[in-house]
Amino acid sequence: MSLYNAKDEDGDIVQYKWWYFDLNDPDERLGIQITENPFAQITIGTLGKEGEKVEYGFGAEVTDSDNLKTSSVDILATDRIPTIEVVNGANELPVAKFNVNTTSIFAGDEITFTSASSDPDGTITKYIWDFEGNGFGNDEPTDKSVIKYAYTAKNLQGYNVRLKVIDDKGGESISDPITIYVDSTAKAPTASFTYQVVEGSSGKKIQFTNTSEVDEEAGARIISYIWDFDTNSLLVTADSNGDGIIDNDVDSQLEDPQRLYTTDGIYDVILTITDNQGNVDSHTEKIIIPMVEAAPEEVVVGEMPEPDTGLTAILLVDPIPANDGNIYLSDDSGSVTFDFSLSEGAIAYYIFDKNIHFDTDGNGIKNDDEDFKTSLPGTWKTNFEKEWGKTVVKLTVTDIYGNENSTTQEIKFQ
Repeated sequence: MSLYNAKDEDGDIVQYKWWYFDLNDPDERLGIQITENPFAQITIGTLGKEGEKVEYGFGAEVTDSDNLKTSSVDILATDRIPTIEVVNGANELPVAKFNVNTTSIFAGDEITFTSASSDPDGTITKYIWDFEGNGFGNDEPTDKSVIKYAYTAKNLQGYNVRLKVIDDKGGESISDPITIYVDSTAKAPTASFTYQVVEGSSGKKIQFTNTSEVDEEAGARIISYIWDFDTNSLLVTADSNGDGIIDNDVDSQLEDPQRLYTTDGIYDVILTITDNQGNVDSHTEKIIIPMVEAAPEEVVVGEMPEPDTGLTAILLVDPIPANDGNIYLSDDSGSVTFDFSLSEGAIAYYIFDKNIHFDTDGNGIKNDDEDFKTSLPGTWKTNFEKEWGKTVVKLTVTDIYGNENSTTQEIKFQ
């Protein structure tokens, strides 16, 4: 098997994984090989009865220097996947079995797995252990029939461990599962953190400080910090690892990281901690960028300070703004979707002025038009024309007490 024209635009390909699969069971990867070069040799084993015809497909996966993976099965249409039809040769499949020295352990303790597999007409050459119970796709073959393994994560529901064995003729067999239950002696940790603006950053660089607690009396200590700095925006930063899931990114693993936000908006930040006994906890905080730097309060004698209404107009937009904060549309017209659902406060209604430089209602005041008004949070999609000239959209939210707060978004054409 060979891969042609495989390349990484911003790094290097560091690993190639190869396998074949029965077209009737494409999720079960067979004959897995891992190489550092774009080619490999795979032996097609005997699966099924002697003389039976079986059609197999082939798959490959590349991993780059940033640990990003791309699989041929994900990007190729079904009719483009290479296949081969084979006739099963003479081979009695091996029998996969294994034993364990215990089925209940504490996180961090080792457990011994011992193969009791056999092959009636040959020898077993490879063992593939699925310790996590999530399939064999990420597990590498080994020649060890006895192996020790330590679980780091507590799992009272248990890990369903299986063993796959491969014989000298390529025949494969999978064992029945054995469930391993993992507990912890420590109380669950409590994830928490504080944050503040870095001075001189115009409210866009944030210092995060871990304040999490663990059960130190039971010997627990934090061994992992995972920060996801954006889990809800429409920006590409919401899915920094590109897997389609916005709340599982690893944006930092420092205990007390800093983050520079280049686009104004509201962000949900998640810190997930893991202790050395496998206990996990997460904590989320909502931040608004730019963040106002704390300043001493001044109270003038005889005047009442203005109350903090908690009212904030927040706009998320699609297309995503450029680095200068503006939205750029191509051609002579285009549409923009405004998401105002994250605005905060006891909001009575939301009002959009589609362009504060144009007087829609003809009252002589350009920035007070009500081009769209609603009492419910949601989204609004509307069109814009290049010939309108300078265009700035304004969202105003009004709360039940009559307080107002506004934010704007400029629209430009390229």
